[in-house]
Amino acid sequence: MAGAASALLMQVGNADPSTLLQVMSKAAIRVDISPAYASSALLVLQLFVQRAPEKVRPLLPGCAEALLRCLDPSDPTLRRHSLLAVTSALHELVQTFPMVDFHQESQKFAVGTGEGVILVYDLRTATKWRVFEGHTGPVAGLGFAPDGARLASYSSQDCTVRMWQTGTGGFLGLLGQSRCIRQQSLPPVPEGEWRAVCLRFSERGVRLVRENGDMLHLGMG
Repeated sequence: MAGAASALLMQVGNADPSTLLQVMSKAAIRVDISPAYASSALLVLQLFVQRAPEKVRPLLPGCAEALLRCLDPSDPTLRRHSLLAVTSALHELVQTFPMVDFHQESQKFAVGTGEGVILVYDLRTATKWRVFEGHTGPVAGLGFAPDGARLASYSSQDCTVRMWQTGTGGFLGLLGQSRCIRQQSLPPVPEGEWRAVCLRFSERGVRLVRENGDMLHLGMG
């Protein structure tokens, strides 16, 4: 029966992914019905990410916020019962989407959107921590620096890699503001698979694999 129900929910998600996300988001916080009921909704969201990433990709901000809502520290019962399932689902997002990344030590979770905006969430407070604006095309790749003080982003449409200051030090950090501290333009790239993109810091700066498989090392470290 569980298998049949999951298959039916996946069909609903493929036909109307935003409705599935909305319904499961509401169910995921209903620990008052039962912790198992709420956890099952989170597992459905994770399963949908696994089976239909193309459907989930335009809804990434809503998906991330639905998961983080379950970690609200003002509701310790919900957070306690949801922690393992939410952690697993967030890990699935990072593994599936190159425009999503997580920095363990700072507990920052970043999501790049189709509108070119980057949203950074703080998992400790379950709140939106920063909004980075600058890309004029969809964000295709994200990567935190090892120290968490910077975030690199890539858009194939506007052909740039940008570096953002994510540390909390300095005057801008105290004001809660963020800024692009470096930008590098790239040549246009032929169409390719979005899942091929990989943006990571390396000893040589930033290592970028583009949609067509081209690998670049950029001196932006």
